[in-house]
Amino acid sequence: MCVMAYKSTDPVSNRRKYQRFTYSEKSDVSTELLWSSSPDCRRDDIKLLDFNRSGFSLESCHQFIIGDVLVFAISIDNDTPVEIRAVICNRRKVEADYRYGVFFELGEKEDAFFSEAVLIKVESQLKENYTLFP
Repeated sequence: MCVMAYKSTDPVSNRRKYQRFTYSEKSDVSTELLWSSSPDCRRDDIKLLDFNRSGFSLESCHQFIIGDVLVFAISIDNDTPVEIRAVICNRRKVEADYRYGVFFELGEKEDAFFSEAVLIKVESQLKENYTLFP
């Protein structure tokens, strides 16, 4: 399994320029929460909502704080999963849960190219099969 861990060089305004695609558990893209810097978070506490190459949004009953780190395994078509670090960058209350914005930390220079290629492939897969996120 590859581990990705470098801070994106994209400023926030650039990260928001990419289209977001609705995430579906029925897609060929699978995700699994492997680790959280918040010790009482469980895998079942997280629901991914949308995705693009720079990050995603999620909904959870868990109260993360800005800066919390999550590590996900992401794979396409049951390929070998790639570990991706993600950082909580914003939060808002939605009914009984919270909605979070999360950006990817991709790794050192060599890993960054591989990491970004994987994320672009995931984004393409979702783009082919699913709708744009409003």
